[in-house]
Amino acid sequence: AWLWSIAAARSTSRPRGKIDAGAAAIGIFASAGGAGDINVSTTGLITGKSTNGIAADASTSTGNIVIDNDGDIGTSGDGVGDTGISGVVTSGTVTVKGAGAIYADQQGIYLKLGANGDAVVDLPATADIVAGFNGIIVAPLAGGDSDVTIDTLGKITAGVNGVWVNYSDGANTGLADVHIGDQVDAGSYGINVTGAAGGVVITTDSAALITGKANTGIVATATGGNIDIDNDGDVGSGPDHTEQTGVFAILFGGSGTITIKGDGAINSGAIDGSSFGIIASAQSAGADVNINLTAATADIDGGIGGGILAEATSTGDSDITVLTNGTVTGKTAGSLSRITQPTNTGDTLITVGDTVTATGAVASQDAIKATTVGSGLVKVTTTAGKAISATGGDGIEASSVGGQVTINSNGAITAGSNGINGGNSGAGGLDINSDATISAKGNGIVAALTAGLVDIDATAAINADTDNAGGGDGINAQVSTGTIQIDTTAAAKIGGDSQNGVVAIATGAPSGDVTLNIAGDIGTSLNGVDGSGIVAILSNASNTAKIDITSTGDIYLDSKAGTQLGINATNLGTGTTNVTATNGKIIVGDGYGIGAGGGGKGAVNVTTNDQITGNIGIAAGSNSSNAVTVLITGKTGTGITGLTAEGIRAKNQGDGDVTVGTVGTPVNASVTGATDGISATSLGNATVNVTGQTITGTTGAAINAT
Repeated sequence: AWLWSIAAARSTSRPRGKIDAGAAAIGIFASAGGAGDINVSTTGLITGKSTNGIAADASTSTGNIVIDNDGDIGTSGDGVGDTGISGVVTSGTVTVKGAGAIYADQQGIYLKLGANGDAVVDLPATADIVAGFNGIIVAPLAGGDSDVTIDTLGKITAGVNGVWVNYSDGANTGLADVHIGDQVDAGSYGINVTGAAGGVVITTDSAALITGKANTGIVATATGGNIDIDNDGDVGSGPDHTEQTGVFAILFGGSGTITIKGDGAINSGAIDGSSFGIIASAQSAGADVNINLTAATADIDGGIGGGILAEATSTGDSDITVLTNGTVTGKTAGSLSRITQPTNTGDTLITVGDTVTATGAVASQDAIKATTVGSGLVKVTTTAGKAISATGGDGIEASSVGGQVTINSNGAITAGSNGINGGNSGAGGLDINSDATISAKGNGIVAALTAGLVDIDATAAINADTDNAGGGDGINAQVSTGTIQIDTTAAAKIGGDSQNGVVAIATGAPSGDVTLNIAGDIGTSLNGVDGSGIVAILSNASNTAKIDITSTGDIYLDSKAGTQLGINATNLGTGTTNVTATNGKIIVGDGYGIGAGGGGKGAVNVTTNDQITGNIGIAAGSNSSNAVTVLITGKTGTGITGLTAEGIRAKNQGDGDVTVGTVGTPVNASVTGATDGISATSLGNATVNVTGQTITGTTGAAINAT
């Protein structure tokens, strides 16, 4: 057996033949003191009979170590008993390179660094490592400034970590830079870099599969600097997910950025429902998160866990940006971004280029969720032709406490709860643009706001309450003192499974106006909505805001309870209420075809040429000195019909004028009532103008003006 041992101020060893050391021996051992360097160069085999292959110790020296290993250490099935290559430096650099493979029962390469020592591992594609514990482990000591650079192109097979860089105290300001070029098959962590205060860089090539044997594919934690992960290799595979998270990055200190990019797919969450395909957590003040997966190949499947979690949990101004062009799938969540600290003013942005799916049946398990409890902006954008699906939760949820919230929905949504759920509990606004179909068991679109503007534009069909459980409107927007603007095109039909078609409610005072321009049909003749068609309510008597409703589509109701309305414009304040339905359509109401006013003190104006049916066809009322005006500008079908009461009821409990038809615009449609045909009453003037039309009061007067 051979034992190479050199102890000197400078050590150089160049064995070229086979080294067959004893079972308790080291194949090559070299040490140096003072300022001496150690150089070891091998081309021959060091057999598995050795306990350790090569050991270089500069712990009493300030010099460097270079180990150039072109010969194998151990063989397949007969590795050295402990460590393949070990090196210790205090303030110098230890370099390990060479084309030889390493087979070791415990550590493949184990490098210990003093407080200011550095490490370089540079291995070509032939330098495979097979180790019982860790493939490569580098351990810088506390404090100091130790840079670690690992560039390995061979395969790594390890029982615990493929590569482990362990800055144990989090105070060493060195930078860890790890590059992997081939497969890593490890039992716990494929790549594990912990505690670096100078930042972390991890790069994997396209051939660098981290197999599903790993608990977690890539781990990077830092107490300072940035974390940059460029993952072009896959983590896990379709049939072989990692047990927990695919890529896990945490920034504990500093105001740096976590950046995750690359072309590789991630398959994770085989056994852990709390895991994600990617977790990027900025836990220090002002730290940012940037997930930038531009490649269509970068699919994420979180298994029984979630797809993506990007978060900022501290103070400052932490921006979160998530862009994915591959598919994202998870059980507990699809893509989740959140800022959890109220004083954080950062923005949260999610842009989706492919499908996002949350397969869990729980209502909180959303496909896309972007939230901040701070005052930053929130924006979600999806892509045309790419579906968003949540079995139990919302398709898209986005909220802020004061910052503008914007949702641009371009891909079809299927949801077990709400299709789109937007909220803002501060002074900011909410802008929802829905340009693809929505099918949801809850609301199609729901918006809740405190004081800003809710602006909803829909250009595609919405079908809510698809399970007919009675809990979902096509569009539902509610504010306290905010303003509501809702616009739908003719293509934005609201399906009859929905409870109500469009609902807009302002509860506070003063609030902004409620403006609804609804061009899409609501319900069908065979399947009307279960509640009311269009609902606009200003419920505060102190409110001076107005209601403006323009309806140019058909409205059908299924309800027979006598309490639902085709159009319900209820203003309990002093502002004006305007309802316009002049596109020659059909409104089939229940209680009322159109109900406008509701006992407030503002002026009320109803203008229509639609065919309207209800227990009362049209009811318009006020309690003030302001006017109530109903204009019937043309006839569609059977005109205006009241099934159990008046065809038209116009009433003012104050002294304001009531006018049904004017001299210039007389009633221009047939009106039929089960009681009066037209009833116009006021404490002031009541006028009805009809020319050339049939007005019928079945049990009452044709026209009753008092």
